Amino acid sequence: MFMKYRLILTGNVQQIGLRETIKNRAISMKVKGSVKNLDDGTVEIYCDIPENALETFKNAIKAPNIESIEVYKEGTDGYGIPETDFSRFHVIRNEDEIAETLSIMTMTGIKMNESMQKGFEVLGEKIDSGNKMLGEKIDLGNKMLGEKIDSGNKMLGEKIDSGNKMLGEKIDLGNKMLGEKIDLGNKMLGEKIDSGNKMLGEKIDSMHNDMNVRFDRLDDKYKLISETLTNFILEFKEYNKKLDVHNEKLDKILAILTENKKKKNYVKKTKKSNRNH
Repeated sequence: MFMKYRLILTGNVQQIGLRETIKNRAISMKVKGSVKNLDDGTVEIYCDIPENALETFKNAIKAPNIESIEVYKEGTDGYGIPETDFSRFHVIRNEDEIAETLSIMTMTGIKMNESMQKGFEVLGEKIDSGNKMLGEKIDLGNKMLGEKIDSGNKMLGEKIDSGNKMLGEKIDLGNKMLGEKIDLGNKMLGEKIDSGNKMLGEKIDSMHNDMNVRFDRLDDKYKLISETLTNFILEFKEYNKKLDVHNEKLDKILAILTENKKKKNYVKKTKKSNRNH
C-alpha cells in the first residue's frame, strides 16, 4: 500500500549535493515526490512510497552530515502542503538558487572559453611545430633520396660501361676467332682446289698421252675413252657441287661478319651516348 510522507532532514544538509543524491536514490527505488531546501537550513522531502519501504528509503538517503530525519505521515500535523503532484521525483529550486546556478554556469562557460582559446593556441603551436618537423623530415628524406638516386645512377653507369666493355671484348674475340677460322677454311679450300686442279691436269695429260700414243688403237679403245670422259665429266660436276657448297658457306660467313660489325658499331655508339649523358 502506497503512503505519502513528509521527511525533514537536519544537520549540514544544504549546498553539498544532497538533493541530487536523494533524487537519484528515489528514482532507483521508483519513489515519486520532491526534495527542497528550506529557509531554516533543513531539507524537505515529500514522497509517495510503499509503507513497508519507508525505512529502506531512509537508510538509502542517510549520510554522515545528516543528524536526524523527522517523518510526518499524510493527514498528520506537520505534513503541510506538498508542492508536487507525485507524478515523478524532482528537485525544487527557489529563484536565488536558479540565479546562482545561472551565474555559476556563466562563469563556467567563460572559463571553458578561456581554456578553449588557450587550448587552440597550444594546438596551433603544436601544429606549427609539427609542420616544421615534418618539413625538415621531408627535406632530409628528399636529400637522402637524391643521394641514393645519384649513387644508383653512378653504379648503373659503371655497370653499363663495364658491360659494354666486356661485350666489345667478346665481339672482338669472336671476330678474331671467326677470322682465323675463315683464313684456315680458305687455306684448306685453296689446297683442295690446287689438289683437284693438279689431279685434273694429270688426268688430262694422261688422256692426251694415251690419245697420242695409242691413237692407232682408237677403235679398240674408243669405249674406254668414252667411259673415261664420262667419269671425268661426272667428277667435274661433283667438284662443281662441292664448290657451290663452299661458296654458300662463304656467303654465310660473310653475313656473320657483317652482323658482328654492325653490333660492334652499335656498342661504340652506346658507349659514346652513355658518356655524353
